[in-house]
Amino acid sequence: PRAAHCAECDSCILRFDHHCPFVNNCVGQRNYHFFTAFLASTVMLAFSVIAGVGVTISDVAAQDAAHHLSPTTVWILGLAVGVPSGLF
Repeated sequence: PRAAHCAECDSCILRFDHHCPFVNNCVGQRNYHFFTAFLASTVMLAFSVIAGVGVTISDVAAQDAAHHLSPTTVWILGLAVGVPSGLF
């Protein structure tokens, strides 16, 4: 099996892939499933934030008559806030 030394962790890792700064650990033979679970949970969090912003935008658009904003303006403002916050 291939092994490599990680300069950031200062340890030898079997089947070394890369050092992930987000989980502050090396991705290697024994922790691929942890890294994959981290990526999956991050994607699910992004989708839930975007969905929550969409629900909020729908509620604001329904009450739009009192605020005199066009639905297009509400959606553009919501996406401008929701998509970056969901992705980062």
